[in-house]
Amino acid sequence: LDDMGFTQKCPYKLHLMVLDTVLDGLESPKKSEVLYATDKDIYMFLLIFRQSFLLPPTHYDSLAKMLKTYRSWICKDYFLYNWPEIMEKSRNTYYRVFIDNLAQTFFMKGEDSYMDLHLNMCYEAFDIFQFFTSIAEKVEFETWNDLLATHIQIYEHLIEKVNSSDPYESQIGKMLERTCVRNLFVLWIKAHPDDNFVELWNSFYELLAKHIGLENLFHMWKITVINLTRVIVNRIFDLPLDLVDSDFTEYTTELYELEKKNRKWKTTQKPHTL
Repeated sequence: LDDMGFTQKCPYKLHLMVLDTVLDGLESPKKSEVLYATDKDIYMFLLIFRQSFLLPPTHYDSLAKMLKTYRSWICKDYFLYNWPEIMEKSRNTYYRVFIDNLAQTFFMKGEDSYMDLHLNMCYEAFDIFQFFTSIAEKVEFETWNDLLATHIQIYEHLIEKVNSSDPYESQIGKMLERTCVRNLFVLWIKAHPDDNFVELWNSFYELLAKHIGLENLFHMWKITVINLTRVIVNRIFDLPLDLVDSDFTEYTTELYELEKKNRKWKTTQKPHTL
């Protein structure tokens, strides 16, 4: 990102002022017409968004607000920001840009005082990524490819965090790793198989071969083998499911919630199933 958008010498105050101006403009139907005028105009503020992930943790609240734009554009369950016609015409091109931008959430600078905000932003990015499975008919192969490649990159990065000697990096890596690998398996299953699908399988196989000894990865692989065996038995061979000595297993992980007590983070977990 060093050669994109703001230079390293740009004061954070100026960067935030520009970011806030863009976000305020996108909230206004009239002002947003200017920002959405051409693909180049959109590309400009998306570069600003992308580089904003380099801001220090003290500005995580502004980044959390920025994430809502992606949620509004992709999931369309947050109505503050419009999905313009110019984006609709090149939907998958923009999807791939959004995927690349959102991936930066997992590479942001960390600081213990803001771990809860960082964790929640990562969960939000995962949730947005997972939404693509509900609009599979609109997602082209190149977008699936980028989505899966991005998840593999994030997973590799989280494994590095888990093994880091830095307490912050290790803790947030452990809290995110299982959810990442769960989502990766679900996305891989949902990705549309076509003539190019072997490329996705090869990338996925390389990840499995490299990390199959890790507990969470092996567990999700075992679930997938059993579940897909049930699908093959029933849909391809038209045989009764009772021939498979196992029920369908849901893809479940734990989401962490952080609460600060006596200057220390207290963690609680709740199950999350796809």
